[in-house]
Amino acid sequence: MIKKYSIVSFVLLTVIAILGILLCVCPFSVPASTDQYNGFLNSIQKGIDLNGGVTAIYNCELSGNSNEDLPSLIDNSLVKIENLLEQENYPEMSIVRQGENKVRVEVSGAISDSEVFAYLQSGNELSFTLEQASDSVDPTVYLNGDNLTNVSVYYDYESEGYGFTFTFSNQGRAELQQLKERAELTSSSTIYIYFGEVSSENLLGEITSDTISGNSFSFVVNSSNAIASNTTELSRTLYEIVGSSLGYEISLIEASAVSPILGQNTLLYIGIASLVLIMVIYVALYIRYGTLGLLGILTNVFSLIIYLFLLQAIPFITLNLAGIFGSLLALMTCVISMSIIFEKIKKEYALGKKIHLSCRGGLKKALWPILDSHFILILASIFIWIFAPSSLKIFGITLILGALVSMFSSLVILRYLIKIYLPLNSKNAKAMRLYRDKNVKELKDEIVVVVENEQNTNPDKGGEIA
Repeated sequence: MIKKYSIVSFVLLTVIAILGILLCVCPFSVPASTDQYNGFLNSIQKGIDLNGGVTAIYNCELSGNSNEDLPSLIDNSLVKIENLLEQENYPEMSIVRQGENKVRVEVSGAISDSEVFAYLQSGNELSFTLEQASDSVDPTVYLNGDNLTNVSVYYDYESEGYGFTFTFSNQGRAELQQLKERAELTSSSTIYIYFGEVSSENLLGEITSDTISGNSFSFVVNSSNAIASNTTELSRTLYEIVGSSLGYEISLIEASAVSPILGQNTLLYIGIASLVLIMVIYVALYIRYGTLGLLGILTNVFSLIIYLFLLQAIPFITLNLAGIFGSLLALMTCVISMSIIFEKIKKEYALGKKIHLSCRGGLKKALWPILDSHFILILASIFIWIFAPSSLKIFGITLILGALVSMFSSLVILRYLIKIYLPLNSKNAKAMRLYRDKNVKELKDEIVVVVENEQNTNPDKGGEIA
């Protein structure tokens, strides 16, 4: 009965492993739906060095007779551009100052969208007034967008229209509060927002003074404005607003596609190399440990499925070459953990214990070495994640994730597989590559129990049987 349960369990686990592999690598259309399932592997976000992307270079110039330090202005404004591009959900991006007066922007996965970078130009400016512009009224401008720190687009379901959220710096907050106080002295308490020349056709939206909370507020785009019903123009306006708030004039010099570092077939080459490495490891496990090695292979398959699922499920993970190396190191960590367990089992059997007692003792003695090594690895990975450059942070993230999956696989999955395997093989030690030391005979169960009890009460013996 126990053997039948073990056989059924292994059949089910093998079927689950095969289904998991298919879910990892095989795309397919979802039945009764227009959705396409791409597989865990294809759904992982990939960086510029693996997937290519777009590089845009901008020229920056001080406006008017300004005598401010241009490099410092550029460095302080890069976060505005980064906040803007984050709204496009690019998997990876890099915004840096290049030389004294240029900004270099690199984003991944945007080869077909390079035209959006032309939107980030200087030109029109924001204007805040307390009167609505008309042919007979030329309102006074009390505030502009120089102190904007972040601009984002949102959809207002109540009015069924798009809107903007403006966030100001501390200096801009003080100016915004002064404008709010001025508005409260008017009959309507209304503030009008224009982008471009202050005229009726350029009215972006309007707010009341009670809409302003701290240093930010939101408003719906005026329905008469051309961008209200055109998402392309809305996106263009968003970029232009940010461009006008940088404190200097910015213009696009060039935008060009970037190929993956190792060429267009980078992912194919990495995939083939990884598959060869995995196959070599699996063959070595079987040669060294026999059926124990087969259990290790099945365990590792489950760990890879879990690991790939987590890589595509965690939104902030973008895989690059550093992440690939971290993932391969995580794979080796899992294999080493299993090897520690197998070696402990072999050592226990070599001392004269039966197979089931050797497995129990090996798992028990491998626990702390595995926990210690993984704790050190996780600690080192956290330091890499915190202190490494942005391009190497993913190395630490993939190592942390791999260490956690490795611990679960070796201490939970492998333990369970060994437990259900023992009823199928409790006597054929050669199949598990287990051998006795010379002149060592098999110990009786009760002798082993006595010896183990002595070890528990007298730890000075170091766990060895004389």
